[in-house]
Amino acid sequence: PLYLVQPEKFPSAAKQFLDGFPGDVLYAVKANPHPIALKQLWDAGIRHFDSASLGEIESVKSLLPDAICHFMAPVRLPGQAKAAFEQYGVTDFVVDSESELDKLLAETGNPKKLRVFVRLVASLGGALLEMSSKYGCRPEEAAKLLKRARVAGAQPCLTFHVGSQCLSPFSYAQAIEIAQRTITLSGVEIAALDIGGGFPTAYAGQEPPP
Repeated sequence: PLYLVQPEKFPSAAKQFLDGFPGDVLYAVKANPHPIALKQLWDAGIRHFDSASLGEIESVKSLLPDAICHFMAPVRLPGQAKAAFEQYGVTDFVVDSESELDKLLAETGNPKKLRVFVRLVASLGGALLEMSSKYGCRPEEAAKLLKRARVAGAQPCLTFHVGSQCLSPFSYAQAIEIAQRTITLSGVEIAALDIGGGFPTAYAGQEPPP
């Protein structure tokens, strides 16, 4: 394979999000896990990494020991949450079912250190690649999971993903409204809201809104 790298693109993209977004900016490792990409983004100021597997966490931490990894896949192989928690200090995990929450709590054994992100379905249109048919739960089920996480001693949180290359800003507003409805149903104060990815970029013949 031949890798073509444009170093100026990394700080430009990082700056756009770091300047424009008021929360923590996470880079989704699966988008490009090459060490050159990870190092360029770290040098540009990205400190948080959205990891979908234990392998991605290992790759990031071996290259960038001080990076903060978040295990944002709702389904994990047995033992992966335990390894991520104990070996790499990962404390943010996503769940979208009772069974995954049970497995997470059992494997980590210390819920007070966890932030448990319950993933909502956000099938709202406007994205080129829809994600909600694969992961996520409805507000009623999510509310139950939030309550269970709080009772267990973890910090309850919410997350959603409106889909890749989402060209409709309104989809994010709708998803946040779903999150608000879920919070009301649960009666739980959440510790964080992860608004997922999907922010669009310009392609040939496709110009995203500002």
